[in-house]
Amino acid sequence: ITDGNYKSSIATWPFLIKKNTITYAFSLQTLSLKKQVNSDKKFTGLFITHQNNNKPLKAVQDEADAIKKRLTGKFVFNDKVNTQTFNTAFEESTVLHIGTHAYLSGKNQQPTLSFDKEQLFLFELGAQKQAPALVVLSACRTADGLLANGEGIISLSRGFNALGAPATIAGLWNVNDVAASVITSNLYQHLLDGESGGEALHQAKLDWLNQTQSSDALYLPYYWDSLIYMGSDQQIELKSATNWWWIIGIGTGLSIICSAYFILNKPKKKKLSTQQIL
Repeated sequence: ITDGNYKSSIATWPFLIKKNTITYAFSLQTLSLKKQVNSDKKFTGLFITHQNNNKPLKAVQDEADAIKKRLTGKFVFNDKVNTQTFNTAFEESTVLHIGTHAYLSGKNQQPTLSFDKEQLFLFELGAQKQAPALVVLSACRTADGLLANGEGIISLSRGFNALGAPATIAGLWNVNDVAASVITSNLYQHLLDGESGGEALHQAKLDWLNQTQSSDALYLPYYWDSLIYMGSDQQIELKSATNWWWIIGIGTGLSIICSAYFILNKPKKKKLSTQQIL
């Protein structure tokens, strides 16, 4: 909050985000990583659309569907998501998006990603030849972890940064699934519009604040500010999705126009007079 003028409507509160783009970094050194980054405009999304008890995670499916409408890329779901597909995607993707359940496990609060039949722990993240320009961890508490003296927070976000990813987007607390789905979808649209990673996330949060919500409480930071941008703020190029309905519509329209043209300009047969027949 940037001033003391109270207003009853939460949507109109003077949040700092309305004035400034906010990004974070683990250290000055992490802002100048020299790791080779994949720049092929490739997007890979790994999505787990149910929990261990097979309870569906509708918001994760909605998130994947919304991103598909915006981006061309590879989308991997459920039992096909494992450590092998993860390692492959990490080296081959410009942006790696992981939509699943995450938590802190054990006495040491070990950051953990839950795949369909496997768990990926922070200490299992190994060295890779290439890294994505951006890793989006659309899951709970992926920027949280054990506070180590002199080291800071040991989180999944930090682990991916240590692997060479210049930037991550990760959750500070248990995210609201619906809000995270909407914000990440809008994030990619802003990246396609040419905005940097930090600015794209900033604008996606403003989109949430500026759209009509069903409850005034949905404008509270709990809903829109869990995901934060960590690392080097950079331009990230991706390929937009092909709008087949738009192409089909244009094709149909041209076909109708061409058909009408030929019908209207079809040569007319001359009628023979009685004299010519005789």
